[in-house]
Amino acid sequence: LSPRRALAVSDERPVSTQSTWGENRRLPPPLPGALPGMEPLNSEPLVQNLDMDKGTPDEWVKRSPELIRLSGKFPLNAEPSPERLMERWITPSAFHNVRSHGETGTSTWDNHRLVIDGLVDKPMEFSMDELVNKYRSETFPALLVCAGYRRKEQNVLKKSKGFNSEHCLGNSEYTGIPLHLILNSR
Repeated sequence: LSPRRALAVSDERPVSTQSTWGENRRLPPPLPGALPGMEPLNSEPLVQNLDMDKGTPDEWVKRSPELIRLSGKFPLNAEPSPERLMERWITPSAFHNVRSHGETGTSTWDNHRLVIDGLVDKPMEFSMDELVNKYRSETFPALLVCAGYRRKEQNVLKKSKGFNSEHCLGNSEYTGIPLHLILNSR
């Protein structure tokens, strides 16, 4: 969600929940905040508009100069160094891997819409205000790994298409509305 909106997340968690298959499932305990690398950063890592992005459709996107670029200028495909990945349990967004096949889209809080249509019984459309006012958000860890992870090792055995990716992953904290809440509400 947009940094323009600060969403409050309740400390109260249900002990169990009804799954989509009907049985009750016990929820895992919340992650302890005392694990190394989960404490808040004292300062955010440096991100800036980089000279090497000038003249590309993404020149407006601020990035860390420490990212290891795999694709040159555009579209950006980059990953953090292994040292940055091992510093913290949660990867700061400035050091998260980037996989891109085109330009980064632009949107504002007021014009962005979530549209659910196609092979669904009831098409739905929501504004950002509707989403945050109607549904609760949750924060949970989410490990994102590129499908080409470890391709560099695979290429030693047999050459494949794609980048020699070695550390294209990021362990993030995702805050947002679980999709099942939206899909089960109408």
